[in-house]
This record gives sequence, C-alpha cells and structure tokens, in this order.
Amino acid sequence: DDRSAVLLKRMDYKALTKAYFDAFNKHDAAAVRALFAEKGNLRDWDISKTGDEVGEAVGGIFKAVPDIKCNILELHVSAETKTAIAELKIDLKADGSESILVADVLQFDTDGKISSLRAYKG
Repeated sequence: DDRSAVLLKRMDYKALTKAYFDAFNKHDAAAVRALFAEKGNLRDWDISKTGDEVGEAVGGIFKAVPDIKCNILELHVSAETKTAIAELKIDLKADGSESILVADVLQFDTDGKISSLRAYKG
C-alpha cells in the first residue's frame, strides 16, 4: 500500500547500519540483539545463529576477541532491496597490528530491524 511505500522511502539504511556497528564497537551485545528482528539471523564463516542466539553469539565474540573493532571502509545501500553492504577492516588487536577484511551484507525488514546479516572474509 501507499503507507508502506512511504515508510520504505523514509527508512535510513545507512544510519541503521551505522547504529549496528556503533553497538558492536561498544561491545554491547544487548544493543546488537535489539537491532535484529525477532527471528533475525547472523551468519559468518564460523556460525549461524537466529533470534536470541544472536546476542549470545556476539557476546561470545567480545569475550574471545576483547579488542575487536569494526571500521567501515565503504558502505553501499539500496533502499529498493532494503540492503546494506559494509566493506570493513576489522581490528582484532587494539593497536591495529592484526586485522581482517570483511564484507557484511545486512538485510532489513519493513520495521528497520536486521532480518539477516551475512559476513564474508576477503
């Protein structure tokens, strides 16, 4: 309907994506979980988690890699597909001496919640 078309046009996927990485970089697992839809899915090269498992998995990442920080190199957004692709340099050590390059593909639902986040190394 017209109302959902207007809502989609107003949705700021760039800001929503940045909010995710802000919460991640603060190591706030509860805030990260809150940005996901109820049955939102997080998948990377090691895990695939859904719903409340997302917060637990992210909390596990923060414990395993206490200095982890995501730096957005480029951000590509499509309102038409409700998708954002973030090209990232992820620092694994606070001094930046160890890092990996990752692309995160975030899919949003009509409420602006993350329905799926797929992370790829490379």
